[in-house]
Amino acid sequence: MAKESSGNLIALAIFRCPLGHVLYETAAGTETRFRKNLNGDTWHFLKDCSQWPVTNFSSLSYMSGEATICNECLAKGSVTP
Repeated sequence: MAKESSGNLIALAIFRCPLGHVLYETAAGTETRFRKNLNGDTWHFLKDCSQWPVTNFSSLSYMSGEATICNECLAKGSVTP
């Protein structure tokens, strides 16, 4: 689990296979989703990120490790990819 800077826990699972592949997934029933601007390539998972998309975005509940995850979200969420 990661923590938003607001103190709320985020259910973010990080799965790693022996070959080095990574999958990020939010827990079922959580409001946490990955978002990216429609014309961007960086995915965000913290609503208090300075770059959190609020209009014209794509949203998913899981993300491949090959995707670009926002460094600010990772730092604020204390998540190591």
